[in-house]
Amino acid sequence: MTFIKKIKQFREQYHLPQRKVAEVLGIDETTYCKIERGERKVKREQVFAIAKLLKVDKDKLLRLWLANQITTVVTNDKKLSNKVLSMAKNRVTKTMDEVNNDIELLKTPKQLSSKKYGVKASSLNNNPLLFEWIPNGFILSNELVAKIAKNALDENGLTIIKGLFIKLLETSEILILRSSSSLEWVQGHSFAGLFNSFRGATNFDEFIDFLKTIYEDSNSEKISNYADLKNVSLPKDHIALLVQNEIKCNKSALVVLDKDSDYVEIFNSDIKNAVSGSITPNFSQFRSKKDITNKEGVMQGLHLHPNAYNELYAIIDNARQSVLNGNSIHLEIGFTSTQTFVLQINNLSDQNVNDFINDRRSDIFISKSEAMQWFHKVGLFKEKLKIYPFLTKEKLYEHILMDFDFEKPVTLRFSYKNQVNLPRNFFNTKDELKQWLENTTIPNSKKYEIIVHEYLNVRRSFELLLNENDLLLEQIPGMWESDNILNPDVIYLDNKTAKAWIWNKERTKLKFADNPKEHNDYQKVTADNTLVEWQTKLNDVVSILKKHFKFVLPLNFHFVEDDTKDWSFLNIRKGFSIVQQPKAVQMERYVIGSILDIEKWDGIKPLHLQISNQRNYEKELLDIIEKLPKNIDDYITVDFGLLSHPAIILREFGYKLIPSYFFNDINNLPSNYSVKTLDVNDDPIKRIMSEQSVYEDEDFKVVHDRNPIVENHLLVISKHPYTSMIDNKDLCSKYKLLFKNLMDKKLIDNFILVERGRAQFCTSGFTNSHAHAHFLPLDSFKENIIGLFVEKTKCQKTNTLEKATNILKRSKNEYILLMKEEEIYISILPKGQSYEKQLIRNFFGEAKYE
Repeated sequence: MTFIKKIKQFREQYHLPQRKVAEVLGIDETTYCKIERGERKVKREQVFAIAKLLKVDKDKLLRLWLANQITTVVTNDKKLSNKVLSMAKNRVTKTMDEVNNDIELLKTPKQLSSKKYGVKASSLNNNPLLFEWIPNGFILSNELVAKIAKNALDENGLTIIKGLFIKLLETSEILILRSSSSLEWVQGHSFAGLFNSFRGATNFDEFIDFLKTIYEDSNSEKISNYADLKNVSLPKDHIALLVQNEIKCNKSALVVLDKDSDYVEIFNSDIKNAVSGSITPNFSQFRSKKDITNKEGVMQGLHLHPNAYNELYAIIDNARQSVLNGNSIHLEIGFTSTQTFVLQINNLSDQNVNDFINDRRSDIFISKSEAMQWFHKVGLFKEKLKIYPFLTKEKLYEHILMDFDFEKPVTLRFSYKNQVNLPRNFFNTKDELKQWLENTTIPNSKKYEIIVHEYLNVRRSFELLLNENDLLLEQIPGMWESDNILNPDVIYLDNKTAKAWIWNKERTKLKFADNPKEHNDYQKVTADNTLVEWQTKLNDVVSILKKHFKFVLPLNFHFVEDDTKDWSFLNIRKGFSIVQQPKAVQMERYVIGSILDIEKWDGIKPLHLQISNQRNYEKELLDIIEKLPKNIDDYITVDFGLLSHPAIILREFGYKLIPSYFFNDINNLPSNYSVKTLDVNDDPIKRIMSEQSVYEDEDFKVVHDRNPIVENHLLVISKHPYTSMIDNKDLCSKYKLLFKNLMDKKLIDNFILVERGRAQFCTSGFTNSHAHAHFLPLDSFKENIIGLFVEKTKCQKTNTLEKATNILKRSKNEYILLMKEEEIYISILPKGQSYEKQLIRNFFGEAKYE
């Protein structure tokens, strides 16, 4: 049947007048009548509109239209028709061969080029011992993806791909499209995770749309900027595509193995969250081949499917056979309710298991703006914050006026890669902002982002170096600018020791955000109570940071303290390990203050660098470094701290450093530090139990809080080893008796009680802790304090303490219990989420009467 007869047949079958078809095609009825009489041709794009209207398979109708076109052409010259048809057949066959050469089926015993098919796809197909666990699918080469994305592939090629797609859909209701690039897991696995994938493809049109989006993203400015940052050459059209059955995993695992050991992390989440590092693993195991400890019982507690343990270690044992020449393999594994799947395989050519654990998620933030966004999200930066893409001066001014009311001044800064010395300023008024924009040369590139936030009145600047088992906090009063020449105050904490090095001399040339003429309180030696306050705050922030960055330590964080003593984090950098006792530390050190000093050095004495900390001294510092031997094995001591500018540059050149304040009793080192020892083993429970009580019975001890939110803030500690008050089966009666006794003694009246049950950490310093609660006088707070708190924490109201207790006992999560006389509210927190101090201490602190 001809094309014309076919559409006429379907039109009449659906009782559609010619006028209706003409409307859909955007032509008049007379023109459409000529089409059905064979006097006018149908255009290719009109075929799809007709197919949709007449509910006909568009591919079948298109094939009929093409056949009609060919027939019309060749019948005009019968002598040439056979040759023309033969040539057309050969051309179609060639096209099909070219397409087939750029398509590979997964799980076929054929080595695939990572340049053509990307690392992700080629690694899956190049590990035949793991084929049993790999989801079904096919792979399109980077050249074929580019052709499809650019609409440069003809219908015959698309028909081949559609056939594979439909056949794969028969084994699964939905498919996933996964980008695969030759850049992934090379160059220090810089690009891993940056390219898009799409889930949920259910028809061929969605497949084409998803493919085009993935292709466009792979050539986006975001990727090119990242390539610039990593000094990687970005090839054009480098994205290949994996098309697979989509596996909906409710659990996942990350595995790294070399010839001698393996490391396993298991997550109660899909693989995407596990890879991104947005959650903490529920189970981690490191083992050597000699220590095959059966952890099946532990894993069953994660509610994996019954055969998960055996399948997981069958995968590991088979994968280990693929480890060649000392390489390591990284596996991403997903668990459904019945099966285990290998979703990704990566060969780590220069890493063993320990290296991988240390480097996990090493490229956390590309830019300062991303760091600021993260700090804002988790509450470590609390001011109003906006991140803008590149804007012209006029548009930037308009957006800032729209987003900020200037009741508080604003700070504007630029972010691109890790560049420093970009324009930055503070603005009290809209006019100041406008004038500055008009008179300042700002980066004219879409690679820059703009950070705008409400003004911080900086009183102290901190650099925090955080390792797994120790930390170093360096502080100077005022703003830590690049031309700072001040020696820092320092706190060093590890599992055994806690020391503070305090600079004794009066500091000059201080820089504060509001530029005051004098701040005597900030020029004095840091007081002991300030050190204790810092140590308490560190307990809080370090818990947060370690929770999120466990696998990428050491890290260096920059933050500031404002005039309200709140801390705000501004930046994050890769850190380094600290060695406190180098071999030659007790030897007299040779001081280098200028390039001339190097010529007199005997090459034996350990070095102490004592030069300016100012950034404009950089050239002389580089001249000194050029004269230093490249193979100095001992540590160089430095003034100004490990996080000062000279120290940063020396580390970049590969020299090992140690701060001079660690050894202030050694010759030629600064003598202006006083060293204080802090009690790192201070047990807060023992400490509180030894304090003077305002009330005490066999169950509770009540004391005045050491860091009160308001006057007469009382802290209640259980005398029993409970993690929350509700663990006490007689809680209700004992609580009520406590309330009565405190009221009889006139210690409380018109109070609020707040308990953070099962708290992971708190400002009092004890973690995983002891049950405790707070009594706060209601009269000290603004009106509607309870309503505001309920809104903030999404509390639910209960009628009695007994009902609240029963609800809380059914959950294992952390909770907040709030009581105001007879009103009782509870809020059960999502699993794995802790409400940091600002949701209680800071909330009530801000809500008190001044």
